[in-house]
Amino acid sequence: MAAILIRCLIIMMTCVTVSSPDEAGTAAGLRFDRDASPHITAKLSPSGHLLVRPLVNGRDVGWFIFDTGSSQHIITPDAADEADLEPGSRRVNRSLSGSVKARTWRGRVLRLGPALFSDPAFTETDLDEFSKRVGADLAGILGYELLEETVAVIDYTACKLSLHAPE
Repeated sequence: MAAILIRCLIIMMTCVTVSSPDEAGTAAGLRFDRDASPHITAKLSPSGHLLVRPLVNGRDVGWFIFDTGSSQHIITPDAADEADLEPGSRRVNRSLSGSVKARTWRGRVLRLGPALFSDPAFTETDLDEFSKRVGADLAGILGYELLEETVAVIDYTACKLSLHAPE
């Protein structure tokens, strides 16, 4: 129980991030739909992960973990196909569990609530085993690339998320 409380406190303390704005008031590659609500539909997985349903190239391809600790966006092979992403190069991903070759993908736009990101990059990863541990069928993970260009407000206990343009 204490570990869950500590995790919640760490997430609540570290999830608000602002990047340097350009002349338009947002970082390059990001724009905000000022008519859209900043509030994003989210749910908490049985494992305690915050899940969201972004639009990738205008398509809802499933649940993504909103991950304040991931350095990149991840997408499953099926979700990449469904979103009609453009294939990129192959790269080696390294983690504590080892190295694996992975394909990169490029989208036209990634939308989460009012935030629209042009030319998003994704790394393809099979998330079947991770989905079982999380307790949800995952299409991907949204990482720091999203957080570095927005002000994200997370009320973890109420499972509420909102994204705002940096001011």
